[in-house]
Amino acid sequence: MAKQARDASSVSDLHVVADRGYFTGNEVLAFHEASITTYLPKPKTSPNQAKGMFPREAFRYVPERNEYRCPARERLIWRFKNIEKGQTPDIMRIRRQTVEHPFGTLEAWMGATHFLTKGLKNVGTEMSLHVLAYNMKRVMNILGSKGFIQAM
Repeated sequence: MAKQARDASSVSDLHVVADRGYFTGNEVLAFHEASITTYLPKPKTSPNQAKGMFPREAFRYVPERNEYRCPARERLIWRFKNIEKGQTPDIMRIRRQTVEHPFGTLEAWMGATHFLTKGLKNVGTEMSLHVLAYNMKRVMNILGSKGFIQAM
């Protein structure tokens, strides 16, 4: 998909962000060989969980107190910003803010039944129509109906 996006947009310096669990080592290697800059989430592997420690996902943020609460009901206050190999994980936060909203909206529109059609071709068509409707509604919200019609 990244190669197709680069070819369609004629962008030479492409940066892509992948979701956890939706990529393989071979795909990452192909990105590298195609000179596509790839951002990947850190894998969820920790030897600490085997030692009986809580995983990071078990902690819940309490915004009113600017602290985290662990499953043992203890408080965890903020002490420092995590920097690994000179990088902070901000790009994954931006990806979540950008990508998760459209998918959540589409999921709500589709309801609990999800796809109404069967077969890969039909499901692909149905999903394409949902995405088209989302994009059109988004453009109308940004440009207004008149601006949307003029842009078309």
